[in-house]
Amino acid sequence: MADPAGAEQITSGSGVNDRILILNFGEGPTPDTANTPSVTYASSDGERSTYDLAGNELVGDTWPTTDLAEPAIISAVTRDTDPNGRLDTIEVRFSEPIDDELLIDEADHWTVSDDYTVSSVDSGATANDDTILLHLTEKSVNDTGTMPDVSYSRTGGETSVHDQSPASNELVDTTWEETSDGANPEVAWTTPAANTTISGTAALSVAAKDDNMTGIKSTQFQYRADGEESFHDIAGSSWNTTSLALGKYILRVIVTDNADNVTTIDEPIYVAAVISNIYGHTIDTTRIEITWNTDRPTDGRIIYDTLSHGSVDPSASPNYGYASSTGTEHSVPDYGTSHAIVVGGLSSNMGYYWRIVSAGTPVVISAEGMTRTYSEASAGGGGGGGGGNPTVNTPPAVPPAPAAVLGVATEEIEETEEEILSTPTPTPTPTPQVRGTSTFNFNWWLVIIPTALLGLIISGLLLWRRP
Repeated sequence: MADPAGAEQITSGSGVNDRILILNFGEGPTPDTANTPSVTYASSDGERSTYDLAGNELVGDTWPTTDLAEPAIISAVTRDTDPNGRLDTIEVRFSEPIDDELLIDEADHWTVSDDYTVSSVDSGATANDDTILLHLTEKSVNDTGTMPDVSYSRTGGETSVHDQSPASNELVDTTWEETSDGANPEVAWTTPAANTTISGTAALSVAAKDDNMTGIKSTQFQYRADGEESFHDIAGSSWNTTSLALGKYILRVIVTDNADNVTTIDEPIYVAAVISNIYGHTIDTTRIEITWNTDRPTDGRIIYDTLSHGSVDPSASPNYGYASSTGTEHSVPDYGTSHAIVVGGLSSNMGYYWRIVSAGTPVVISAEGMTRTYSEASAGGGGGGGGGNPTVNTPPAVPPAPAAVLGVATEEIEETEEEILSTPTPTPTPTPQVRGTSTFNFNWWLVIIPTALLGLIISGLLLWRRP
């Protein structure tokens, strides 16, 4: 037979001049305990070779061999088959196929270090292959980086880990101390949440765990437009969407641990325009004007009502619960980034609650603002009407595949001029005094005569008191 490693050697058996010769040869590059190679001897007619004690040389011939080599463990790899960040399986591979019919669906003389419990033993992916699966009772903590030792105690019986019949050699007592990390790291998206709407530059983050021995080596974020096949890398952990078309995207994170196990998680996300610099201004008794900017060219409209709406109803398109809507503002010849809409036909001295609907896919809706029209009495005066800071509402729920996804701008509406809450009371204009000619009064004697009499009485009293 051919020596695969070039280290052929012949030795005798354990006794002197016994009937046994041992043919030693180098190990091959791959596991081969199931091999049964033929042995061939060619007579040499020389003085030194294989002779019996009477000097007769062995006749040249070829003989078959019998498999008495026990299977051997060649690898053990941890697995998290759920996956939930908890080891649940160790995949043990042998030097030859194992007889699945002899396996016992219990611990079957297997133990695992680090306080793991073997709950059952199962065959590999195909019947009678070279792999068995040790199923573990999961722990309550992340342990995907743990690499425990695996041990087997020989039973000496007809069941347990044996190679294929007819050889049926049982695995010897062994402890495998070179278990490899084959469990993918535990990963979950933290921001942004799936099916939410983002605008501008969004922070990206995931919770990644591979506790104990291994640890995380790298995290890579990617994106693609819905319907495309190729993903594009995102540099770092923030995603600038301002140059992207509005619509649905798929975000991907690829987390690799230090054993090169990879976890990939995708989530759908929606990119909308950023609404900023929002301002509401009163024009007159029947009109208000709303202005705003967007970070990319879009069109838009205003939904409005005399009642405040704390949130919008995603299912109530096109007005989302508001009583009225303007037409869509569209810049010619193309969409614009600076927008202004005059809302007309309003009642005087009335507060109107409004939101901006920036058109696109997805639609993005601003926070609510309020602007009051002038009253008829004060229409001639100067100054602007009021629109206070809006109440920023929680974004509405986004359906899995929406026709128009709603979002809420994060920038607060700029406070406008002081709000006119009631009709002011005009300051009365004083009547000017007119200078004219006096008219003689014939009742003057009613003043002069009593005055003269009083003077005479006082004078008489003074003279009477003199000595």
